[in-house]
Amino acid sequence: MVSTLVDLVKITAASTGTGAITLGNPVQGYRGVEALTNGKDYSYSIQDGPAWEFGRGTFLSETRQFIRAPSDSSDGGVAINLKQNAQIAFTALSADLDAGNLPALVDEKVAESTAGMVVAADLASTDDGKGAALVGFTPDETPHGRSVGERLRDNMSARDYGAVGLGVSRAVGDLGFANLAAAQVYYPLATNLADKLAYNPLCLRFSSYAQAIAYYPWLVDLYASNDDGWKYQEQDWAAFQHVLKLTHVYDADSAVYQNRAFDATDGDFAVSRSLMVPVGAAILGRGRSQTKGQRGTRFLQTSTCMDVFRFDVLVDPANGQGFWFGTMRDFHVYGYSGVGASGRADSTGIALYTADGTPVALQNNSHFADITVRGVKGHGYDFARGALPAVLDRLEAVFCTGYGLIWRSRADGVAISGFSADGNGSGAMLIDSLGSDSSLLIENPKFEAHYSYDFPTTGNYQANPIRIKNNGDGAQITVIAPNSIRAITNPTPNAITFTGALVAATSATLTSAFSGATNPNYIITFSDGSTRTVTLTNGSTAVSWTGAVTATASATYADLLGKPGDLIVHEGASVPSVQVIAPAIRVRNTDNPADADPRLFYSADLGIAIPTTPFTGLLTFTAALTAATSATLTSNFTGTTGAYYRIAFSDGSVRVATLTNGSTAVTWTGGAVTATANATYRDPTTPGLSGFALTKRDEVVCAGGNDVHRVFGTLGKKIEQSLTFPSDQLSGTSPGRWLYETDGPTNAQSWVEFANSGALETRVRKSDGTLTQVEKIVVNASDKPEKQLSRLTLTLGTTLTTGDFTVGGGWGTGATLAIVSASKDGRFTVDITAGASGLVANPALTLTFKDGAFAATPIPLAVGWNSTDNTGVDLKATASTTQVFINLLGTPLASKTYRITCHVL
Repeated sequence: MVSTLVDLVKITAASTGTGAITLGNPVQGYRGVEALTNGKDYSYSIQDGPAWEFGRGTFLSETRQFIRAPSDSSDGGVAINLKQNAQIAFTALSADLDAGNLPALVDEKVAESTAGMVVAADLASTDDGKGAALVGFTPDETPHGRSVGERLRDNMSARDYGAVGLGVSRAVGDLGFANLAAAQVYYPLATNLADKLAYNPLCLRFSSYAQAIAYYPWLVDLYASNDDGWKYQEQDWAAFQHVLKLTHVYDADSAVYQNRAFDATDGDFAVSRSLMVPVGAAILGRGRSQTKGQRGTRFLQTSTCMDVFRFDVLVDPANGQGFWFGTMRDFHVYGYSGVGASGRADSTGIALYTADGTPVALQNNSHFADITVRGVKGHGYDFARGALPAVLDRLEAVFCTGYGLIWRSRADGVAISGFSADGNGSGAMLIDSLGSDSSLLIENPKFEAHYSYDFPTTGNYQANPIRIKNNGDGAQITVIAPNSIRAITNPTPNAITFTGALVAATSATLTSAFSGATNPNYIITFSDGSTRTVTLTNGSTAVSWTGAVTATASATYADLLGKPGDLIVHEGASVPSVQVIAPAIRVRNTDNPADADPRLFYSADLGIAIPTTPFTGLLTFTAALTAATSATLTSNFTGTTGAYYRIAFSDGSVRVATLTNGSTAVTWTGGAVTATANATYRDPTTPGLSGFALTKRDEVVCAGGNDVHRVFGTLGKKIEQSLTFPSDQLSGTSPGRWLYETDGPTNAQSWVEFANSGALETRVRKSDGTLTQVEKIVVNASDKPEKQLSRLTLTLGTTLTTGDFTVGGGWGTGATLAIVSASKDGRFTVDITAGASGLVANPALTLTFKDGAFAATPIPLAVGWNSTDNTGVDLKATASTTQVFINLLGTPLASKTYRITCHVL
């Protein structure tokens, strides 16, 4: 402590004793108390006869007292017993003039001389009223100036509240834990008490829970008073949570909440518990990057954190449900991938739930943009109760074990634009339980079925980009320009061994037969580091390549790149209205041929499968196939020679085949086939479908490379592809509606219906490609419809039995009836053998229709004869809507057989 120095001050004591001195009058020739300042400390010395004392004391002007504190005295360093009128001299002591005290003394004098002036120390101070509060700020062309401090408070930064990036390192043992087990309750990653982990010194500054919540009121929401967890939170999480709470502050003067922008700043910030985002928050990061050499704003999920972000809500008084609105953008969430960490089975990067797990809805055009979530052991984003409305721009989800993005419940004017998803285990997107009145737009998404570097053991490469399930009938889902590709399948090479070392070799023999898909595009890496492209054949030990190699007998090969999965997979009995425009699914000739071709849309529940490229060509083999891997065509193939044609056989199997222009030979890989002699093929150069629309009426409209296609189906029934072949459309007719079956005879495998010259025609495509007319419906001049047929057979319906007929008593005692052929309601033939006695004229035969009543009374046409004597008879036939009645005109002859044939129209 430095004393205040004064000149020529010596004052007599107006009191006696060893206590505080009451100062009296000045000694003659010296100044008195008018030279002293209240509350200041002064050095002093006293000489009172043989007694002496010196030290420092404080002057109190109100009582004229001097509170002395001796440094030394003639009484052993304690205050001496003063006599009346003892003299106190205010003078500098040797301690005041030591070198260590001189700077402070100078500062004091400078402070006295600069009182009222702003100095550097004031500008650097963080005390109230100093620092930025002393610097003015005036925007251009406005008189409304304010301090820089006020201007800086417009935006809040977590660094202002202690965030440093990964917290402050300190040994776990220094935090007061009794043992390692006690430390692991709060720091599960600690392996011993010497481990240095992030901690929160802001909480450690408090000695009690009451002090902590006074500074951090939101701690009450997380910890009870008997839980010491509040002491051991990472500094980054505590700082971010504190500043998030301060962005949403109630202003008593205006009776409204004020929302301030939040600058998340750059750095890697450890998040040990869910960050609760207040309503109306605007969280702005400094960019995102998955590259270690570049750093934006990254939130690092620790082992104790479940969902990195959750949300506070406002409650809608109309329905009692909570909603959130605000903006989040420009940052990165990096998941914790440690195995076995507590509370980590199903976490989410950004989860629209409250602290207690209640789903949260978005409102007021909430905006999420330019955010990446990577490596979360769970989902990237979970929009738990949808929105009305909201915009999601350029979100990215990478290597999460669950879905990249989940959208649930409702979508009222929601747009998801530029979403990118790579290698998420369950799939890129789940659209779940949309209401029938929902409308969801997904624009320009990119889906990459990619090996997961963060969770390499999961074995799932985001097979299906979009999964929709449990959505209401008619829910509108529109996907524009989706892009789906397959990237790295597995970067770990596979080992193979040759029977011997290689010396300038261009071929070798494997020690065991290759087990995998046959393909000419495998890349082998030899022990000398060289690589060659080779053909590996399933079940064969032979390997050959171009370019000699000298190496050991050990080598490796990489897996073939696989094909992406079906673009959209549907689950459930509901029929949402799905429209896909301009899809792009990349399938390369070098992709693994064992992988199924991806489809634009697949629903096992609805029985709908829409391929990316249709099977348009027809093939006919010389005979049916039995466990075949090759076949011969009935005529030469006409088309481009290629090794990657896809053939669909009548048993439903698909194989990769080689077709050669001008040849009848066909061979395929992928396994033997047993099927009929008819198949279809897909030309790999054929343009794929450019989109489709699935409507609530179970109608699928597909847009192709050259024309428009329709597919019709019914719930529970399989919908086969239905395509218009431009070359088959007759001049002047409407585009045809084609129905095609894979296992029909070649002369009746595809049927077309179209309007032609004012009539509706049905034709069949024969094996030679020509169209044969089957039926025609015209409207005559009286506006009456007329159906024209080539032939009419009445062979459909339920087969009749003798119990459907009633033989009248006039046919005689013991008369019998036999059905001659497979008879139906519309056409039947029977034999009646008359009895030997009891014959009566005009006996009756009655049929009760097996398949129920006709809508109107039909017309029966009946003929008959005595087949025993081969003589003619007369019959009378009438009908009701439920029965036909036939009478033999005359009396039957005993034991004679009568054959009766009837058509019912």
